[in-house]
Amino acid sequence: MLYQFNIMRMAHPKHSEVMQPFFSQVDAVNRLAIESNGFIWRPTDDSDPVIQSRLGTDVLVNLSAWESIDTLYGFVFNPRHRAVMVSKDRWFEDTGKANSVLWSEDTLTLANPEWSEAIDRLESLWRLGPTEYAFDFAWALQNDLTRQPAWDVFSTDS
Repeated sequence: MLYQFNIMRMAHPKHSEVMQPFFSQVDAVNRLAIESNGFIWRPTDDSDPVIQSRLGTDVLVNLSAWESIDTLYGFVFNPRHRAVMVSKDRWFEDTGKANSVLWSEDTLTLANPEWSEAIDRLESLWRLGPTEYAFDFAWALQNDLTRQPAWDVFSTDS
């Protein structure tokens, strides 16, 4: 099983007119994830005070579990999700750091990770670079955790 956690630092106040086009798509993208092949779990409440105390009030977070990195790729490169991400520079700042971290678990644990664990893993990626504890898509590809590069998942060439 694969967990993914990502953060995005908002470039504008959450309730500003500039952010509304992004927020108007959130429910549809979350529904797309839930309906995607290989999706396992995502928390429905991101109001944990740990998030704000460790990352700030201007950060949006996402945490989910997938059967494999390949099923996560299927969602990430879905045209609906990609359309939102192509426009992310309108709404979010480039922090100069990784905004996403992945980690694997051999089996489904009885308890899904807490927000604090997800933040710990992202901070580990920032400090140490990719390791088995906390890695990114490129490291997963280099270490044969995926069957194919992301850009081949939706290739129309046969």
